[in-house]
Amino acid sequence: MKHLKHPKLSKRTFATFAAADLGVFGAPCADITALCATIATELLSLRVLYVDAEHAAFDNPVHSNLRASGFDAELIDHQVGFNVQHRKAPLLNEDPRSIQWFDNGDQFDLALVNANHFITQHTILFWHPAKLKSVLKRRTHCANCLLVLAENKAQIPDEVVQLLPENVAYSSPSEIDSITHLINTLCPIPVVKSVVLAGGQSTRMGTDKTHLKLHDQPQYLHMHSLVAGIVSEAFVSKRSSQRFDSSIETINDRFVGLGPFGAILSAFMTDPNAAWLVVASDLPMVDARLLEELLEARDPSKVATAFLNPATGFADPLCTLYEPRAYPRLLHFLSRGVSCPRKMLINSDVKLVEPSDAEKLFNLNTPDDLERFLTRQSSGSA
Repeated sequence: MKHLKHPKLSKRTFATFAAADLGVFGAPCADITALCATIATELLSLRVLYVDAEHAAFDNPVHSNLRASGFDAELIDHQVGFNVQHRKAPLLNEDPRSIQWFDNGDQFDLALVNANHFITQHTILFWHPAKLKSVLKRRTHCANCLLVLAENKAQIPDEVVQLLPENVAYSSPSEIDSITHLINTLCPIPVVKSVVLAGGQSTRMGTDKTHLKLHDQPQYLHMHSLVAGIVSEAFVSKRSSQRFDSSIETINDRFVGLGPFGAILSAFMTDPNAAWLVVASDLPMVDARLLEELLEARDPSKVATAFLNPATGFADPLCTLYEPRAYPRLLHFLSRGVSCPRKMLINSDVKLVEPSDAEKLFNLNTPDDLERFLTRQSSGSA
């Protein structure tokens, strides 16, 4: 019998350092660093990493690049430029331009890379005449070039032009908008999909909450139709033994016994590159307007955008927009034995939103909760 070495896992799409890498080459390293810092301040919706070589190692004749080189990866703070948070990784001995490993790359949307020292899939040529020989050596960089930064296109020597793609764009280094436009095409904001959580056991209620007809149809169908009118794709999560309307798309829980935590992970395993609007099926007062409030407040640079539930004083994990970077975050917490989505949100970089009507986050757990809701519904207040 043939045994699989690893289970098939859905993974986010990544380049070497982050979800997307963009290298800048052709100018002195200090100029590249300054340009990347300026670019980063314009990318408020992205988490940006700056990757550069340890230049002291290159400049020190006592140490060879192969033994001593590495890179500093700096998280860019949008207010003050480069942060002092450093991460270092060794270079492979056989190739001074390759990294052996890199930690936490899954938290970053974009890596701006000093491509004088590293190879990236996409590059920008930041033209500086003194770097002609350096540029001519980097034929792969030139072939991968998407944009040339030069005050005048005529400045670029023919021998360099011949190495560049025919359709490469040109711009002045001061025209930051053209650079950020290019980056936004490489790093589009993740599409939002939705999953209605309907796989619970309803133990405290004593009957399956997902089939309660609180709005003239089973609650799971009501919530599904609600989110389907707001996002590109809507699903209902369920236990494998559950049977729902065949007209809706479902996601089987792949983490048995983990409740909502496992259902959220199962959604990310369906599409790890999407953001997931997670809504529990037992929130009978949630309406389209409340969900639109959440989407309008979205901050893609955060792990999630969540409502602050005044009843608990914490983020409400069951009416939350989880960004793709929440997926590895959830797995990290699971590896520590924590399977509570609220605890993950409390301990993560989350945008909290105060709902215009917090009562809409009312949750049905017990027969008493159901009776209170029906009383309010009959009085017209729900």
